[in-house]
Amino acid sequence: MIAIDSVQRTIILVKRFGLYIFVPLFLLLAYSYVSSTHQQYRATAKIALKNISAEEVAHDLHSEPLVKQALDQLNFQASYYDAESPREELYGSEVAVRLKFDGPRKTGADEAWLNLDVAGKDSYTLTNQDTTAYYSFNAPVNASFGSFMVTRRPGNKLTEASYLVHLDDPNKQLDTWSENLNIEPDDNGRSATISIVAGNPRKGAAFLNKLLQLYAGETPDRHGDLDTDKFNLVEKPEQNFESASLSPLWFYFLALVAGLAIPLGVPELKKKRKANVRWLPISLPKLLNQVQHRLAIKQVD
Repeated sequence: MIAIDSVQRTIILVKRFGLYIFVPLFLLLAYSYVSSTHQQYRATAKIALKNISAEEVAHDLHSEPLVKQALDQLNFQASYYDAESPREELYGSEVAVRLKFDGPRKTGADEAWLNLDVAGKDSYTLTNQDTTAYYSFNAPVNASFGSFMVTRRPGNKLTEASYLVHLDDPNKQLDTWSENLNIEPDDNGRSATISIVAGNPRKGAAFLNKLLQLYAGETPDRHGDLDTDKFNLVEKPEQNFESASLSPLWFYFLALVAGLAIPLGVPELKKKRKANVRWLPISLPKLLNQVQHRLAIKQVD
């Protein structure tokens, strides 16, 4: 009897609260999505135009050769992430090591995710899929995904670190940066706002500064100001950036709402179905009995 009562209670609990399993399920899906996506930031610069129109600036800055030249000079061929916190891209002084390529990666080069583990002051390990190899810093590496050497940042005393390194397809990288670049003329037509979405705000700011320098054909002064015949840099991108991604809390909130909507909505559906059944001229069991009775009469005849 005790076993039967336990089974009955379990069945009652499952019927009453079983649909709430969607709450942890949706939260788990939200966690999986948030963990697999990278945070994005928008860096913005503003220029005051001199002897050029805003439309001409927008056309020139979106030039594919100019964007490619900026990417090549900045050595954006590799992106770095902390292996323990892969959502945030690291850049500049945040990274203790750096992949230094012989030149721009060839068009059509394979995209790759590498694990780079600093094992000491002189050596590191590089893992590509299931293959792990040991290398020394500043020694050449020739692999299917490129030829390069790994260097340590001068003055860095870190002896242990673990990074995820993303090597993008050169064509895909160029398309991504071109699509994320946005130029909007202001209402008066005398200035323009230039923005880029990137995984690190400092990386986005470095790209905008390099793009404007190449376009102007001049280098900024010691204060970082850029005043050319075409434009004047009014707002620097390193001083103007914001998050371009939704907060993870929004994904968890939406997952919670969706998970609760299913068990809370089902009882209402059941009530509507019952209400509709009451309005039927005859109940379903009675209808089945009548059909069976008529079939029996026909068989007798």
